[in-house]
Amino acid sequence: MEMFDFIVLYRILLRKLWLLILIPVLAALVTYFLTSGIPDRYKSTAQLTTGFTTNDQISITNEGGGIRDAGIKFNNLIETMKSELVLSLVSYQLMIHDLTDPNPFRKFDPKTHKVLSAEEIQESVAIFKAKLASMELLSSFDPKERKLLDLVSSYGYRNWQILGDLSIARVKDTDYMKIQYTSDDPILSSFVVNTLSEEYIRFDSDMKSTRSGQSVTFFENLSKEKKRILDEKTQVLNSYKSSNNVINYSVETTSRISQISSYELARNEAVSKIQGIRLSIANMQKRLDGLGKEQVQSNSNSKILQIKNKIEELTKIYNNGGSSDATLQKTITDLRYDLQVEMDRLSTTEGGQSQAGVRIDLESKKNQYELELEIAEANLNSINSTLATLNNSVSGIANKEVTISVLTDEVTNATKDYNEALDRYNTEKNKSLIASSPIRLVISGQPNGYPEPSKRWVLIGFSSAASFALCV
Repeated sequence: MEMFDFIVLYRILLRKLWLLILIPVLAALVTYFLTSGIPDRYKSTAQLTTGFTTNDQISITNEGGGIRDAGIKFNNLIETMKSELVLSLVSYQLMIHDLTDPNPFRKFDPKTHKVLSAEEIQESVAIFKAKLASMELLSSFDPKERKLLDLVSSYGYRNWQILGDLSIARVKDTDYMKIQYTSDDPILSSFVVNTLSEEYIRFDSDMKSTRSGQSVTFFENLSKEKKRILDEKTQVLNSYKSSNNVINYSVETTSRISQISSYELARNEAVSKIQGIRLSIANMQKRLDGLGKEQVQSNSNSKILQIKNKIEELTKIYNNGGSSDATLQKTITDLRYDLQVEMDRLSTTEGGQSQAGVRIDLESKKNQYELELEIAEANLNSINSTLATLNNSVSGIANKEVTISVLTDEVTNATKDYNEALDRYNTEKNKSLIASSPIRLVISGQPNGYPEPSKRWVLIGFSSAASFALCV
């Protein structure tokens, strides 16, 4: 049954064989004539070296990158080259060429745009050159620039029109980028790939130079600010040292401590001496208390008492006067001599008067000890006063030393901050001297003398096959 169906179908197709042949042939002829007007397309190729995977550039720092970083850089490069700004720079170059060169790539079509006068052409070229130099886009909000955008579109040079025939890709596993552009003019194709390469290199260099200049300015201002802070801290430290007569706190403190040790030793000796004198006075008083209350009424005893009273009076005057009156001291010495003479005279008298002589002798020695005690106590007070002054000075030195330490630390930190800012400024300044795009055009695009293989015969064959299938 199935074989019978195929035979029937085959006989039916045989009866319509002329249709199965005629319609595909007709479709092929129609396609042939329709595609006869397709112009030849010429491709031009330029090649760039990026330097992303090599290390042949002058390097100021130890910055490096891995494979992933290189891949990101390649992607950034491709997107930037396809960006509206960079392709618009190519559009400006194309428009300047076609409006000024006697052999333009594309001629102006008066059907789509009004004819420009010589003044309008000159003005348009001036605007294109200004935008090209400043690397700015034409604004659609400006009526004059909007007309220029329409003019660029009529020539087919808008960024989106160029992008349709543009191919940018990395050569696999290399440091190179391949730029290809296909158009109906081989010279136009080479012009586009070469201009795109040059404009991107100019754009990239300008961006690096701008960023580097901003970094230099920032770190220059930062280093100046750190220098100002350092100068202020140093001035505060120097002023404090000057106002407090600081030469060397370590040596000064050591000297004061040595003086304190000496005075403390002298104080201990003075205290020991005072204790000894007080013991002697107590001993004299004890011996006097052991004597009777006998009153000596002789003339000799009266004279001794007078001399004794005089010595006591003059001694007080001498002590109150600072123990520096030599005449008064000589008078006291003479009175003591007279007292000793009278006492010797009294000792030669009869036994009833010997006890009184002993009392007078003991009182004389007691008075002498009391005088020595007053001198020793005055000396001790002087030592204590000096020690208090020295201790206060050492305490003041310690406080000043803490302040100096704090101020010195601030100067040290300010110096560190300034040196770091200065080093970074010098680094950025050196980088700015070599700030340029590492990308180089190594192979310029050349006009291709041979057009790209045409797809005309593919279209003819496809139309024939499709029409045959429909007929069957």
